[in-house]
Amino acid sequence: MKLGKISSIISAAAFMTMTAGATVYNTGYSVSTNGANQLVDNLWTVTSVVNPPGGSSFPSIPYPAFVLPAPTITWPWDTSAAPLGAPNSLTTTWDTFQLPAFGGSDTVGVATTYTLNFNAAVGSYNIYFESDNYLDMYLGAVTLANRFYTEPATAPGDFLGWKNTTVNVASAGANQLNIVVYNFPFPQGNYTGLRVNFGDPVPEPSSMALAAGGLAALVAAIKRRKQ
Repeated sequence: MKLGKISSIISAAAFMTMTAGATVYNTGYSVSTNGANQLVDNLWTVTSVVNPPGGSSFPSIPYPAFVLPAPTITWPWDTSAAPLGAPNSLTTTWDTFQLPAFGGSDTVGVATTYTLNFNAAVGSYNIYFESDNYLDMYLGAVTLANRFYTEPATAPGDFLGWKNTTVNVASAGANQLNIVVYNFPFPQGNYTGLRVNFGDPVPEPSSMALAAGGLAALVAAIKRRKQ
């Protein structure tokens, strides 16, 4: 077998090893239908709703976040795919704490906490997100993002801007991500929503260099054996 072909096989194997076991935690990535024929998110959960709209009733907290797929979104939310460079290219859907039927007149604003319990390897993760109207983000007790707006303050309802931040996971295994979304009041009925896109950790430069060095050494050893 030629050295070039051997090198290609090794490179492919190394890539498969580095990407094996990847998990996606996007909103709307894992969806099921409940007994009332409503779409719910199997990964993200609503764990707190403060000052819910008057006249609306809500299930007991916590409960699954409701999913608003692109064809049914009536609010002018962004329905584009995650930006180039995101952990994957899936078009994530918006999660909300309200069913469309809830409607209601939100005269005081709402703070909704979306919670994700997940397992992760040690490493850096890029998290892309959009929200109505702004959010705080926490990994355990660590603040990741504070007062991130994803719409212009002068044009409420224009949720057309992905934001991103990086989180460093220091402890492998169980982790909890909490995103508190703050929604502005709107007298004609109002939804609040969240989109999140993240998954594979960002390879550390030192890890990439180590992998490249190991691959080069292996190719050199094979070459010596053939001489």
